[in-house]
Amino acid sequence: MKTNSKYLIGFSIIALIFIFTFSLFTLNYKISKSDTKLNELTSRYSSHNYEIDNSDILYLYLEDRETLGKYLESSIINNLEKEGYTVEIVQEFKDNYGNQTLLVSLPEKNIKYNPFLPTSRIRMLSYYSSSGNTKYFNDFKNENTPSVVFEAEEGYQGELFIVSKIYLENNSRGILSLNAYREDLANSLGKAVGMIIRSK
Repeated sequence: MKTNSKYLIGFSIIALIFIFTFSLFTLNYKISKSDTKLNELTSRYSSHNYEIDNSDILYLYLEDRETLGKYLESSIINNLEKEGYTVEIVQEFKDNYGNQTLLVSLPEKNIKYNPFLPTSRIRMLSYYSSSGNTKYFNDFKNENTPSVVFEAEEGYQGELFIVSKIYLENNSRGILSLNAYREDLANSLGKAVGMIIRSK
């Protein structure tokens, strides 16, 4: 009987460890404190005659869908909709979308997850074009500073580019599932994007 009891206790402990570990990577819960620092560097490039109609559709292209995936996408959309935009997701990168467009990339991400003391260092690029022109996106993503040139052809309606580099540092402690941690990071980044677009 004693042997059976030991086996039962051992099995129960293993089962509890399995359930706890499984829940950390599949559920969304947290009992934690988070210290998040955001720094932003934004540059604006515009012709003098640009016009923007916020009621027009804004195309959103998220280049890196694996790191924060649906959480970052949802956070950005929610924050843009609060500013009155109608957002449409696009899956394919194009040279020109023909309408106002926001492209988002995570060129640098160092996310170290454990359920008790996760840390992150992220550099995100937010690239807004009032015309949908993506000509300078890759240069800015690679931390180059291209010369932004505006055409003066007949019928040219003007353009506005807003290029933002957002740096996030996060240190959390407590009990935090992977999904909850990703959601926290995405919410901080999405809120920063919404504030940048609001200021245009």
